[in-house]
Amino acid sequence: MKKKNNQNNPLVPAKSYPNSDISKAQILSENSKLSGIYMWINLVNGKKYIGSAVNIANRMKNYFTKSYLLKNNMNISKALLKYKY
Repeated sequence: MKKKNNQNNPLVPAKSYPNSDISKAQILSENSKLSGIYMWINLVNGKKYIGSAVNIANRMKNYFTKSYLLKNNMNISKALLKYKY
């Protein structure tokens, strides 16, 4: 039986990248053809964005493409344009 998650048993990320701008190539290569759930944390204001993707590398490529961010009205797009990576 699986144990329910609670404050005494926090979730641990499979991978973590402290600086997505510096780690861009690593993020794309390590997540190629992987599906899953991801989280962006804004280090300026502490806000978090949680998303999921069938192909995380493709999703991240979108987030690293300024033209994609400019044409979207999503909160994550606005935050990445405003605060950078």
